[in-house]
Amino acid sequence: MCQKFLPKITKGDKRVFIINGKIKGAISRLPKKGSILSNMSKGASAKKIEINKHETMISKIVANKLKKQNIYFAGIDFIQGDFMQEEMLIEMVAKLENKLVDLVISDMAPNISGIKMVDQQRAINLNELALDFAKKHLKQNGFFLVKTFVGADFEEYVKDLRSYFKKVFKIKPDSSRSRSSEIFLLGHEFCGT
Repeated sequence: MCQKFLPKITKGDKRVFIINGKIKGAISRLPKKGSILSNMSKGASAKKIEINKHETMISKIVANKLKKQNIYFAGIDFIQGDFMQEEMLIEMVAKLENKLVDLVISDMAPNISGIKMVDQQRAINLNELALDFAKKHLKQNGFFLVKTFVGADFEEYVKDLRSYFKKVFKIKPDSSRSRSSEIFLLGHEFCGT
């Protein structure tokens, strides 16, 4: 859901269309020549694409939650990049055009070192950055979906989420290996900071 600012951006971003809780298609939005904006109203073009298994899994989770909230038509944008780079954050905020959003999804994972405690702390640091972004840009009663890993500081992070959302759900996707510590947390109904 994050994309580093790149002056030579040519691949655009992905938009997945959700209708009545089902994935109905996806497009890549490509900036017009000389622009970095992938917004269709700013001259970008669209190309039909397929989404990968991971994007499909996230889209299905979101689609299910949207349908339960009586939201039957929605677009999910996937933007890839380094969330720790200031330029990417500037681009993300610019894409929002000063509007609050209904949903923030973080599918970030750190570069793995192979040292479990180090990797877990790096993951929690990314989760905290994503939560900070969500607290600044979510609408009241919005949703926050974040990939994380069970380990040191996990329960403390869940506790922190519970102070900002009415409910927090732990979701272990079918596509995740049973021995993997990967898990998604869904913050349901943002209460504000």
